Amino acid sequence: IGSLLVGIYGLLIIWPAAGFAMLSSALIELFQPEYFHTRKSKIKNHLREVLNHAYKSVIYLKNNISLRLIIIAGLITAIVVVFTSELTWYPLLQNLGFKAEWIGYLVSASFIIEIILPHYIRSIAKSLGGYKKFLIVTISIQIILILSVLFAKNMILVAILYSLFMPLGLYEI
Repeated sequence: IGSLLVGIYGLLIIWPAAGFAMLSSALIELFQPEYFHTRKSKIKNHLREVLNHAYKSVIYLKNNISLRLIIIAGLITAIVVVFTSELTWYPLLQNLGFKAEWIGYLVSASFIIEIILPHYIRSIAKSLGGYKKFLIVTISIQIILILSVLFAKNMILVAILYSLFMPLGLYEI
């Protein structure tokens, strides 16, 4: 539906359509009953608990090298995810001649792969010898796919790389 609307009205139609969807969702949610009980609590006590827990966490992190390396790897992964998100792919695809209305089809194809892929992760990880090796192989494949985008000058090749890379996204591992 989105690709058809973009094909007819242009890319600016996504803003009113998203606004209409949000407004209709808000109206539906507005009339739903809520089932919760509020607890009386003092913000001062919660803030003290949070700060105390944060202090203990920093001390533990300072003394634990393995956890520190995991946090550093997580930060590097977050930076990579930011620079390889969908927002960086669309201008590249459009510069290669990819029409705006085709992006919906490309994202849908990527989502289909993303739906199918989790059903095979356990067996693939088992055949590779565990999840740690699976993560290493997956990240290696992602590195190869991202580096191959540097040399891809063909719109179809970049679209295929997008469809393969996004389901393997680091943010989902």
